[in-house]
Amino acid sequence: MERNWKEIDRNMAISEVKDKDQLSWFDMKETKEPFRVSGLYWFRDNKGYCRVPEEWLPVLSEKAPGARYMAEDNAGGQIAFETDAERIVVDVKLECPQLWDHSPATMEMGCDCYIAYEGEELHFGGVARFDARKNSYTAEVLSGHPKKPKQVVINLPLYDPVESFRIGLPKDAYIRAPKPFAKKSPIVVYGTSTTQGGCVSRPGILPTNVIGRRMNREILNFGFSGSGNGEPELAQILAEIRDPAMYELEYENNAGERIYTTLEPFIDILREKHPDTPILVSSRVPVYKFSHIPERMKQYADRREYQRKTVERRRAEGDKNLYFLDGWKAFEGIRDPEDLYVDGIHPTDMGARAIADFLEPWFRKLAE
Repeated sequence: MERNWKEIDRNMAISEVKDKDQLSWFDMKETKEPFRVSGLYWFRDNKGYCRVPEEWLPVLSEKAPGARYMAEDNAGGQIAFETDAERIVVDVKLECPQLWDHSPATMEMGCDCYIAYEGEELHFGGVARFDARKNSYTAEVLSGHPKKPKQVVINLPLYDPVESFRIGLPKDAYIRAPKPFAKKSPIVVYGTSTTQGGCVSRPGILPTNVIGRRMNREILNFGFSGSGNGEPELAQILAEIRDPAMYELEYENNAGERIYTTLEPFIDILREKHPDTPILVSSRVPVYKFSHIPERMKQYADRREYQRKTVERRRAEGDKNLYFLDGWKAFEGIRDPEDLYVDGIHPTDMGARAIADFLEPWFRKLAE
């Protein structure tokens, strides 16, 4: 029996936007000032939402096909501005409908909105609600708010590539540039699905988005789900970023045994262009699914020890801006840590928040 949620529970029903023609629309590919697109370093050069330079895509297709596939996802992408609008609508076209069975559509293909009135810090304002069986939607991300000046940050979908993204505002609303970041130099993070945000409930809970809000900093997220393998081509791309505040490398989870042959070449490539930039090597966070398999636990311990010793040796050789973080300690002191996972591997919102809390002091130490 099909359920009519508008009659049963209106909070579970999707609300249609019926006044699209009464709004002013801004296409982010065509509109520059006063909107700020961040987290997508090559957005203007690419004229689109790909996280790497488009000229690198053929190279990645050959050398790192998984990363090439995930490169067009938009994890960490944000649009910020100031407005007095009482409501904000987004019109989004994506590559495909939701594909996953163990994460909500609001994470994979949705977007959410954070706002701050004068004197406030950014806080959750709303999330897009839509039919996940379709690859496009028009939805409110903010509604019913006072017509007062507010800072706005809209977080883009974490997994489904954006083809077009428009923001709709009431015609009488003003738009101004957002407050600037605390520092111009971006924090650069490279890693796995944990870095990309699988399987949080919505984009704003992505750990790098959480830390970015807290620090008021731009974080470039290069999490390649299932495909953070440490290929030199990815290091070359990351090395192209001008004046990075720091790098975090968290890719053991995907690389597995390849960590032994890729870690030092990856660091060497970054060091060629950024000899003094802090680099934080983070071992994987705990994996509850395999915690009762001694052979797996020994593999993890060996890889963790290799990363630690590599950093210690290179520091002794003179690279004092290289650091190691034992990711296995991320959930220490948390009761029932197995509840921090969706599937024993990917964190829930609670797990993602724990990761953000764990990383934030290091990001503050190295990037400020």
